[in-house]
Amino acid sequence: MSQRIRYIIKPPGAYTAFREFARQHGLRIIDKVEREPRNPIALQEVFGNAERTVGVHYIEDGLAEMPYIQVAGPQAEHFARLIEANLPVYSTDEVLEAWDSASSIDDKIDAILRVGLAANTTPSPPYLERIRAGLLDADPEVRSAALTAYSYHPWNELRDVVERIGRQDADEDARERARVIVDAWNLAPTKPDHGADDAEDLVEEFGGSND
Repeated sequence: MSQRIRYIIKPPGAYTAFREFARQHGLRIIDKVEREPRNPIALQEVFGNAERTVGVHYIEDGLAEMPYIQVAGPQAEHFARLIEANLPVYSTDEVLEAWDSASSIDDKIDAILRVGLAANTTPSPPYLERIRAGLLDADPEVRSAALTAYSYHPWNELRDVVERIGRQDADEDARERARVIVDAWNLAPTKPDHGADDAEDLVEEFGGSND
């Protein structure tokens, strides 16, 4: 399966900006999914080109409460460059620096959710270290947000941290979110190391746990 590339669109007017981009670059809508029970995705529209060489998903995520674009297919890198050049998306530096400079709880929550969404399937140190920091943050709301961020890519490298939160965290919400992840691991068949195939299932579990 090809690598999926994600971009978070800056507000305001994310949907309007994306639809205009799609029109200009020959992307046509081929599927639309609106929110269903136990699924935190509020809206997902899938676009493709005439050659069927790229799929571009516009997603409004009910957990992170921010819109993002996911690109996959043989021409994913070409369309990724077009997105970077033509849409108001967060750069890697902006995503990482927002966490590093966050001082308030609200800023930390928004920043760590963007880190989780923007991370790649294979863990890289800049993202891994920041999600670890979020999971270990002194504030329980930040830890809970970091667990949501982690659920997009449940890397084995942080499994021991998540399991410890599920067993020992003083905050009930953080414990419950961690246990959802651990339960999904225990129920899943054996996977290769980074466990990214489970990400969508874990995100759906989080959506269901909040109903």
